[in-house]
Amino acid sequence: MFLAHPSFAEEERSPDKTWSFSFEDLSIVVRAYSGTPDGPIGAGWELYVDTRAASGRSFTEHDSVIEDLMGVWLADLDRDGNPEVVIWKQDYGTSHLGSIMLLEWNGGGYVHREGGENLGSGTYAMGHGFIEHRYERFRPNDPTCCPSGGSGVDRYGLRNDKLVKIK
Repeated sequence: MFLAHPSFAEEERSPDKTWSFSFEDLSIVVRAYSGTPDGPIGAGWELYVDTRAASGRSFTEHDSVIEDLMGVWLADLDRDGNPEVVIWKQDYGTSHLGSIMLLEWNGGGYVHREGGENLGSGTYAMGHGFIEHRYERFRPNDPTCCPSGGSGVDRYGLRNDKLVKIK
């Protein structure tokens, strides 16, 4: 059982969502606690990335996500041997735009990398060294609810510490 963040009062609280990964000698657990509109973190999500090395050394990264939390993956997007924790957020609003937050392990902690904002709705999946985004295309006169331009696929990779569209 994980101890909740102090902002959740004195009680223990189990995470609402949990993802677990192993990468070489690392054990990584991402815990997410949902908020309420009148709660200490608002209506978003409180994230904790707990990382433990085989040596016993541990580190916790904390971040808040205002948007809706859709998925978490572990990938080596820049192929440098250090994994990135890829966090897919979905922004609120009528078009439900997807955004990606990236945390890269650097041996002693996490470094925030420039992710992608407002990448569009659809689904995201990890490939070898890239993120694949599948979506429905909009034509110029389509309302925001109803794309009619067929399916599209974009791939994103981490280049020079930034998430960029790749071919």
